[in-house]
Amino acid sequence: MKNREIKFRAFDTSMPYMSNPFTLYDIQSGKIQFTKDVSIMQFTGMYDKNGKEIYEGDLCKISIGHPYRTAKTYQVIFRNGAFQMLPTDGEVSIAFVTMTKQALDNGYEYDHIGEFIEIIGNIYENPELL
Repeated sequence: MKNREIKFRAFDTSMPYMSNPFTLYDIQSGKIQFTKDVSIMQFTGMYDKNGKEIYEGDLCKISIGHPYRTAKTYQVIFRNGAFQMLPTDGEVSIAFVTMTKQALDNGYEYDHIGEFIEIIGNIYENPELL
């Protein structure tokens, strides 16, 4: 498994505006500055089936595992030291590690896990999807 790039994006609720990805160095060097009304989201290190970076707060559809999962919307969260997919209907969340195991059990490589995920929006710009 390759190293995950540590980067973030931010949603400024006062504008509203979603930033381009940035690193901690960008903040330290003053390239990025925020208002007090900002929510920071971390990059998971994974990409969806369309090559889009998956961040906390993204809303996704999953097409791995049981057929019922394809009809659900999941929110990407960080909880208990891991990125997870939380169903918007309140059921139990799925850790990316669990999704990885399901894919590996079905003969897929780790780097192909994103082929089962499609970003359909995020909690800030698409709250109607929750």
